[in-house]
Amino acid sequence: MTGPGDQRRGLLIGLSIAFSVLTLTTIGLGAATIALLSFSGSATAAPATPSPTPSFPPGYAATTIDGYEISAVTDLTVDAFALTVSAYDGDVSLNALMTNEDETRGAQVFFDITAYREDGSIIERGLDIVYAPPGETSIMRSSLPDLDEAVAITVEQTAIDWLAPDVTGGATVDTVTATGLGDLLEYTLTSTISVPTEYVDLFLVGSLDDEIVGVCTGFEDIPASGVSFEGHCDWENAAIADPIDVEDELPDDVEFRVYVRLDAPDE
Repeated sequence: MTGPGDQRRGLLIGLSIAFSVLTLTTIGLGAATIALLSFSGSATAAPATPSPTPSFPPGYAATTIDGYEISAVTDLTVDAFALTVSAYDGDVSLNALMTNEDETRGAQVFFDITAYREDGSIIERGLDIVYAPPGETSIMRSSLPDLDEAVAITVEQTAIDWLAPDVTGGATVDTVTATGLGDLLEYTLTSTISVPTEYVDLFLVGSLDDEIVGVCTGFEDIPASGVSFEGHCDWENAAIADPIDVEDELPDDVEFRVYVRLDAPDE
């Protein structure tokens, strides 16, 4: 039987094939980067992208990370951008924490993510689908393997569906510890979810002195609210002056928050 996580992955694969936008290349980026961004709402302009002009009045957020101009146009509130690198294959991922400010409706948002050269030509494009329950934060994430010639990355909302929520909440962090097995971390979380849910992508975002220093990705079933559960995740460093070595021990002052990627309810 196909689970909701499988359905979401099938949808992403189908969209990727239809757009023919992903290019698999060798990455030459030397380090991951991170920047935090507080964002209040609407803006007067948004960067041009190859997608059709949206029909909604979006908000606009922008920052510069290690020389890359990164921007987003979306109805969600952008709380933070991050570029992180996988220790296993060197792939770079763009992460964006996004909050649905609507307190009654869930938001399923479709995104194009595009990397540009200085002359405005496209290096590569990716896509993602994010569901954020009412009043909650989710994470947009897209792999960008080839950033050698990139000067700008844009995140554009191409469609949004407002839906009646069937699941809310997620999890809180109890402990995160090193395992001694490379970049694999072990965590204990406590569920805050309204309904036990299977096949959930988890993202543990680590911060030090209010600076995000990495993202740890995992995949779990979340039990009923109030129940603790354990699991493992793969740590990806962000570029900081003194990158964290997580193999043997995590610094005590790294703070973690967990973000979940729930599936959108059936319409």
